[in-house]
Amino acid sequence: MIDPLVAPDLAQAIMAYVDGRIALDVHVSLPARVVTFYAATQTCDVQPLIQFARADEFGNRVVESLPPLVGVPVAYPRALEFPLEPGDTVLLVFASASIGTWLRGNAASNEPVDPQLDSHHELSDAIAIPCSPRRLADAIADFTSEAVVVRAGGTAGEVRLGGPSASADSNRVVVQSALNVFMSALAAAITALGADPSASALAALQTQLGSSWDAGTTTTKAL
Repeated sequence: MIDPLVAPDLAQAIMAYVDGRIALDVHVSLPARVVTFYAATQTCDVQPLIQFARADEFGNRVVESLPPLVGVPVAYPRALEFPLEPGDTVLLVFASASIGTWLRGNAASNEPVDPQLDSHHELSDAIAIPCSPRRLADAIADFTSEAVVVRAGGTAGEVRLGGPSASADSNRVVVQSALNVFMSALAAAITALGADPSASALAALQTQLGSSWDAGTTTTKAL
């Protein structure tokens, strides 16, 4: 770091300039707040949530917000889609080359393209990842290590996909093999009742379901 009381030599001055330009012009990743989401194009307008500091002409530290970014493409996990709401947090990554030509290109070809613009890590080349980085104060209170949890609007709209070792009923999931057992047993019981509507048919159904249905619950075991 250059001592402001000592006249810098040329090398120091150049390094200070380069460091300053890198800090201001090379963007890597930042959290941002969704302002508007466009479902038709799966893009969004966002406001970066980290300010940047620079030195003014007198050497004083000045803090400024980055401008809103518009039309940022959203990178969804393959085969998974969901809307973003204003106020949602996303992680922005800034491409090392201009992505505009690639975004407007032919998706079917999926071949390398000339970016046309020789820019690097520009704000205009942001991609939004809807992974919701959280402040420490916003940590999930009921986070579980027993299940994959899909949340939509709080716990009232969540699905928990747990494995065989899940200890809580709420973390278990109906799997196809268990559902097949249930449906087969139900179909057989209905058929039996048609010919002999007796308690024995219902008992057979109960016995069959015992291998896949938790006693006293309405939760199917994960197999």
